[in-house]
Amino acid sequence: MTPNERKKLKQEREKLKVYRNRLMALKDVMPHDEELWSDNDKIVKFFETGQARKYEDKLNLPNIKPGAPTVKRPKRAEITVELTVEKYKELKAKGVSDNAVKDEYGFHSNKFNAWKKKNNLMKTEADKVELTVAVYKELKAKGLTDQEIADKFDKKIGSVYQFKSVNGLTNQPIKPVENEAVSVEVDSAHLKDAVDTLEKELEETNIFASGEALRVSELEQQLHDSNLKNRGLETSLEVYQGNVSELNEASENARNAERKAIQELIDYEREYRKLEVDYHNQSGELTRLKAMLEKLKHTSQINVWLMKQHIGFVEQADELAEVNFR
Repeated sequence: MTPNERKKLKQEREKLKVYRNRLMALKDVMPHDEELWSDNDKIVKFFETGQARKYEDKLNLPNIKPGAPTVKRPKRAEITVELTVEKYKELKAKGVSDNAVKDEYGFHSNKFNAWKKKNNLMKTEADKVELTVAVYKELKAKGLTDQEIADKFDKKIGSVYQFKSVNGLTNQPIKPVENEAVSVEVDSAHLKDAVDTLEKELEETNIFASGEALRVSELEQQLHDSNLKNRGLETSLEVYQGNVSELNEASENARNAERKAIQELIDYEREYRKLEVDYHNQSGELTRLKAMLEKLKHTSQINVWLMKQHIGFVEQADELAEVNFR
């Protein structure tokens, strides 16, 4: 996959994610369409052709396309009504969740918890009721929806869905708590309410499942990208190993050449030493020959002198002999 293709795929996934979030926001104002939820192309077409506009108008949602600049909304006017302990207790008695109270009176979580702690409204461990399977079934038997249960326990709806999934409560009918001593008559209105509740739960479950399917698709794409990256790294590693092999071979050749050069240098030094010895020997012989030559020169001079003396003696002898002969 080329970088451009990867970038385009990422943009498509981001766009689909935005459209799915918008579709989830419309679940209460439009009929449930399982085929629409299960087909990503239909979801994109649903929004880009303007079919979603009539439902978004009911919720007064802006028709913002993915990638469009965000339009800043005016800040919510500050709440001037002060939350009192009595008002808080009254709201809690009506089943209003802490999240709803925070939103209504403009608290953030830390400030709201500090206010509750200051007024001794924090629940103790004994007061806290955990959401268990038995408690969940009991509340469902009373006709509470998952959203109402989430509000009651100050949880997000996603936490309730996760609780149901972990405990095997998804798409399972909840049997009402029965007292064996009392027989309960169920009229048609109650059955209709139960059916409506189950349909709503099924719709919420489908929405959650669709979100999970999108998450799985994203993870699969990430896995695919990781595999491509790993293959690229493996190829790079093979090339690197080939380069290392070539470098090792070149290094071995260089070491052999170095050893050969060192041996040649040793041989050269040995020959140089021999030549140096021969030179010194020849220098000594030359000195000796020069000395002999000097001696020979001196001897030659003596011989010349002796020869002259001999000739002189011979001439004198001849003269004396001639005189005596006369």
